[in-house]
Amino acid sequence: MKTSKVKIKSNLPKKTITNLVLNIFKRQPSIKSKEMIEIVKKQFPKSKFNVYHYSWFKYQIKNGRYTKLFDKSQLKKMFSENNNK
Repeated sequence: MKTSKVKIKSNLPKKTITNLVLNIFKRQPSIKSKEMIEIVKKQFPKSKFNVYHYSWFKYQIKNGRYTKLFDKSQLKKMFSENNNK
């Protein structure tokens, strides 16, 4: 007897490191790299996420593909002079 696989579509976003990081930056724009790394590693224990990935995401938020996801106040908090890693 053959069994068919049924795929159920979910409206929930995929659980990815990218989604996690962007959501954290939205909630806590001034989060430090060490805190972010701890959160990511807790959710994704096999991840190699490090300070370079954190910096890449911040660059992409400031100048790249994720800029439009953040409002001006979040960007200001994220890139203030006192928030250097």
